[in-house]
Amino acid sequence: MAFQPYSVKKAESTYLALFLDAAPNVPLDGPLSVLVEFHFPFRKTEKKRALDRGWGFIDTRPDVENLAKLFIDAIAPRYFVDDARISEMCIRKFRSSRTGVRLRIHRLLYLDGD
Repeated sequence: MAFQPYSVKKAESTYLALFLDAAPNVPLDGPLSVLVEFHFPFRKTEKKRALDRGWGFIDTRPDVENLAKLFIDAIAPRYFVDDARISEMCIRKFRSSRTGVRLRIHRLLYLDGD
């Protein structure tokens, strides 16, 4: 096991605590599609257009892949048999009037009935 700074361990435990009540009774198996949206608060310097719209894209740090890895690693033991089951993932980050993390998971089905 690799060394993890305290801040990473704390973030993972926070994510797991927030999403524990929504965890499936049995970890999910099979090919899965995952959508994760990170909604950050507006900055004081936010453009009026974004404030009026209620959201705005973030094109600065933190990187979406780092956000997603930390989040998925935190919830994986309760949500997935193995996080390798994730066949498709969409990650978004916004500034928003409604802050938080949104998670959607869908089982992927084959059209031929498999």
